Amino acid sequence: MTTYSKAEIEDFLYAEAALQDAGDWEGWMALWAPGEVELWIPVDPFEKDQKNGASIIQDTRSLLEQRVKQLAHRKLHSQQPATRTSRIIGNIRLVEPVGGADLSCAAQLHFVQFRPGRPETRGQVSVLAGRVEHNLVRVNGEIKIRSKKINIINSDGLLSNIQTLL
Repeated sequence: MTTYSKAEIEDFLYAEAALQDAGDWEGWMALWAPGEVELWIPVDPFEKDQKNGASIIQDTRSLLEQRVKQLAHRKLHSQQPATRTSRIIGNIRLVEPVGGADLSCAAQLHFVQFRPGRPETRGQVSVLAGRVEHNLVRVNGEIKIRSKKINIINSDGLLSNIQTLL
């Protein structure tokens, strides 16, 4: 049986957020387990089964890799100038493992996005909050993400244009 300490999980989640905020998308992809993975953001924050409801994002590895490739491209038109972000992860709890994971955890996510953009949108700030659930596995001694679900509290309402990966 694989064991994890809460401090180890906290450090992993904080490191993931730091990589995303730094725009290190290749480093972020390296946190994902080999093989099939999934990032899911349901429209209904209480949805348990992704086959039954609409999704904001429901990405497999190939779709995640495509998004990362686009975000990492320095000349991506929609990222001139680049979006700046700040993620706060807190209230981390270890929960019963699901989906073949060694460990599952849940945390609160507060996400702030600053979009310099065009003159008419210059200075636009967007804030999202919700619960993020990770299913984790250990691969060669390292923690890796098997799947990630983000339940945005207002996901069924009007959302601003999310310019990055959550």
